[in-house]
Amino acid sequence: MKHLILFVSLFIFSACLGDKDPSLKDDSTILETQVSASTTQKQELKNHFDLYLNQLKSLNADAIISMTYPKLFIPINRSMFREFINTMVNSPDLEISSFQTNITHIGEVNSFSNGYFTNLEYTSIITLNFINPTLYSSEKQMRFLYDIMQHKYGSNNISVNTLNRTITIIKNEKMLAIQEGMDSWKFIGDNAEYRRLYPKILPYEILGSI
Repeated sequence: MKHLILFVSLFIFSACLGDKDPSLKDDSTILETQVSASTTQKQELKNHFDLYLNQLKSLNADAIISMTYPKLFIPINRSMFREFINTMVNSPDLEISSFQTNITHIGEVNSFSNGYFTNLEYTSIITLNFINPTLYSSEKQMRFLYDIMQHKYGSNNISVNTLNRTITIIKNEKMLAIQEGMDSWKFIGDNAEYRRLYPKILPYEILGSI
């Protein structure tokens, strides 16, 4: 149960007129260029976010870590973070039988002194299968688990199949995407647990804007 709660909590843009200097563009051309650049940047971000979510689905610890905002590993031990992910991969009690994600929001990309940032949202649907035959082996125990989980996540977001001994959890997740310098986009959770760490790891310009 402890690993189940931890895991679920765990879990990316004219013509010149008159005698105007031909090297200058009119306002509409500048705006079109800015919109094009913004569209391109958001598409690049979406591509990186899709890749990040795919790494989450596969529980590829090293890939997830490489796409996580690196300063998160100032207050959090990188090795322990990796071990937590690998615990789920090698769990003798649980296996992920289905993991679906859907990006629901990509915010406007904002700049700060060292790069760019924005907010992201996605929905995850995870189905966990109890492979340990002694764990939640009765209908009564499965219903007890349902009571606990629906209290935590809401009854509309939890379903339990007592016959197949599976539990499905729907979560609406929020994240921050940050690109610093020449690095690719990196991601970090945006929830109460992570926000307690933000003052230690995020640039003050981002802290003042979220």
